[in-house]
Amino acid sequence: MVFDRTAVAPIARQVPHVHTCHGDERQDPYFWLHQRDDEAVLTFLRAQNDYADALMAPTDALQKTLYAEMRGRIKEDELSAPYRDGDYWYYTRYEAGHEYPIYARRLGSMDADEQIILDVNVLAQGHDYCAVSGVEVSPDHQRVAYAIDTVGRRQYTLHCIEIGSGESIAQPLPGMSPGAIWNADCSDVFAVRNDPETLRPFEVLLHGQTQNAHPVWQEQDDTFAVYVSGTCTEAYVQLVSVSTLTTEIHLIPTSEPLRQPEVFLARRRGHEYYLDHDGEQFYVISNREAKNFCLMATQAPGTPIDAWREISAHNPSELLEDFQLFKHAIVLQFKRDGLTGYRVIDRASGATHEIEFDDPAWLTGLRDNIMFDAPALRFEYESMTTPATVFDYDLTTHERTVSCQTSVR
Repeated sequence: MVFDRTAVAPIARQVPHVHTCHGDERQDPYFWLHQRDDEAVLTFLRAQNDYADALMAPTDALQKTLYAEMRGRIKEDELSAPYRDGDYWYYTRYEAGHEYPIYARRLGSMDADEQIILDVNVLAQGHDYCAVSGVEVSPDHQRVAYAIDTVGRRQYTLHCIEIGSGESIAQPLPGMSPGAIWNADCSDVFAVRNDPETLRPFEVLLHGQTQNAHPVWQEQDDTFAVYVSGTCTEAYVQLVSVSTLTTEIHLIPTSEPLRQPEVFLARRRGHEYYLDHDGEQFYVISNREAKNFCLMATQAPGTPIDAWREISAHNPSELLEDFQLFKHAIVLQFKRDGLTGYRVIDRASGATHEIEFDDPAWLTGLRDNIMFDAPALRFEYESMTTPATVFDYDLTTHERTVSCQTSVR
């Protein structure tokens, strides 16, 4: 294999440019390259591609062989593990010869007729690039919100449509971050607008059938980004402001979408917290005086942190990463000795147990735990001897059932 040593790598020209911030100056002679639509930038990128093609030309046959082998090991008509939400079973699937997922569901059981919610292959037609994210079905299962980016700049356009007819209930809203939470009557969604220059998610809007990009709340501190999240009982939408070391959450009841957001606990530098609500009280993981986080509970927003009740104490040898609320149990996700594990707390008795894994090392993560009254915890697991597998773990009998497993070729 002989490489073309005569190929000359393109060198970007230098154009004087000075950044001034907080009284400091920084020279950046390549600043002009950030102008993605400028013809000079595009010409330079084409020259780089041509150079790479020339240099790697002797490996062309090998590249095609490797690509064919890797693609041959992929199951093209893959189906995800179906999960139940209300009366429906939801899943995504792929079709052989197509690049994008199909979001679908079946009523009552997986033996029922399929209803396609969203076919990304159709949405991608006519575009060189297509990414769909934040697919969120409404609580009444009649509508779906999704965000689509056909440029690759992470500036998404929000769509809200009727399932079945595909009819829009609102004007598409550009310049958004993926992710939306429906209000209680399923007329509008809470979603987040990006800053057009920095792409920082900064402003929460209410948009849909009754509201047109109605401003709800804006994060003024440019060191924070914002996202929206729900709660397991769908009673609240969370407006979550996050920076590197600090969190602050505002709450709005989904039944009162125009109500003024209420801060759960005011931000304090270095304090991170995340919460959920079970219909009666709030559960919060917090690192206040708990480097590895602890789980607390409180009845109402604004309650002083000193009045919170401890559910799971801080453990200096475990990092509390996440938790999942169920009607009869609380599941803690922790990391110990570099491995993720789960501890189940029985709500009635307070008894705890850990889910045991037999392998010496593994990867695992929570998956699609949608229903508060579900009898089982769903998680994904894989190891050097177990391909990626989705398990349903019965919280009462402690039995686990394989819901889906990646085929190995």
